[in-house]
Amino acid sequence: MPEKMLHTFLLYIDILGFGDMCCELDERVDIIYEIIFDMRRHGNQVYEITIFSDTVLVRNKGSLDYRSNVQFLVEFFQILEQRLSDIGVYTRAVMSFDRFHCHLKDDVYLAYGPAVVAANRAEKCLKGVGLYLFDSCAEHNVFYDSLQLDKEKLFYVFTLNAFKKVTDVSFNDLHIITERLAETDDFHLLPQQSRFLRKIHANSQDASMDDRFRSKYRNVMDMYFEKYPKLVSAFVANDFSPNCVNSEFDWSIYDKDT
Repeated sequence: MPEKMLHTFLLYIDILGFGDMCCELDERVDIIYEIIFDMRRHGNQVYEITIFSDTVLVRNKGSLDYRSNVQFLVEFFQILEQRLSDIGVYTRAVMSFDRFHCHLKDDVYLAYGPAVVAANRAEKCLKGVGLYLFDSCAEHNVFYDSLQLDKEKLFYVFTLNAFKKVTDVSFNDLHIITERLAETDDFHLLPQQSRFLRKIHANSQDASMDDRFRSKYRNVMDMYFEKYPKLVSAFVANDFSPNCVNSEFDWSIYDKDT
């Protein structure tokens, strides 16, 4: 085993539909890369990013405890997922924890190890979009809801964490009082994240889309319905408007497009 092959948390991201975009000379290809380059530094974290065509490998640089490592990588994916959806691009990602080695040698960039192999094999078998964690990573995920897949060592992560915050404070009536919304920024992502789920729902219902692709979005909607049945049903019935949790609050404070 190479001396530098150490255990690390690795985020393996597949950009869906990238091959077609390349063949069609779609201008979004350059935008995708610009977004990823822009995210090499997020907050006080610096990320090591390796890109090969539609595959993106991400890991934190520096020493972090396990919980922080997982949290920052989930947040990285959450932001990337939202930004790419703004241009109609979706991703599927797997986070693994295993040995990984990367460095530049004689003008050749080397990146290999069990961490990337395991993530690659898992990603190819998944029928959905979004983020999935191996159980070795999921045990350190304490800030995001997740759902274990049947007979798998993988957990789907509900990156739309504003939904968790709504259900945590609204209980059964789904209503959040205006004072609570005005006094905290806990729900500032709700307009953006509800809009993202509206796109997932629209894709899951798009009859013009091949069922092989439509089922990926349908599977995600099914998981959100399973995790937040009453809240997601309310959003669907109200065209995914955050007004369904408070119709008196000025949501434009959080999102100018709402």
